[in-house]
Amino acid sequence: MSLLSEFEDIVKKKDLVLLAVATELRSALVKATPVDTGNLKASWSPLIKTDNGYRLSNTAIYADIRLEGYRIINGKQYGSLKFPEGFRPILAKYGEILQQKLKEIKWV
Repeated sequence: MSLLSEFEDIVKKKDLVLLAVATELRSALVKATPVDTGNLKASWSPLIKTDNGYRLSNTAIYADIRLEGYRIINGKQYGSLKFPEGFRPILAKYGEILQQKLKEIKWV
């Protein structure tokens, strides 16, 4: 096997890992999304392939507030007591999963 074909194989494996983890992450985020009216849960976009991997977003105007979790800033409450940690723990978990799976790829 040539060095070029080995490199191409690694790139394909990396892309498959990125897609698999991004798909699992999206599923976990949708499942964990708290429901009041259902708008936040319904506002998750499909995965979009980019030059660097995959992009996932939520189009609800208050999605960023939920991302951060519950907090009080200058006496004003942000987020929800029903979802106090926000999405950060899920993102951290899947960041670790992605790092581990990428380490498992045979790098020439």
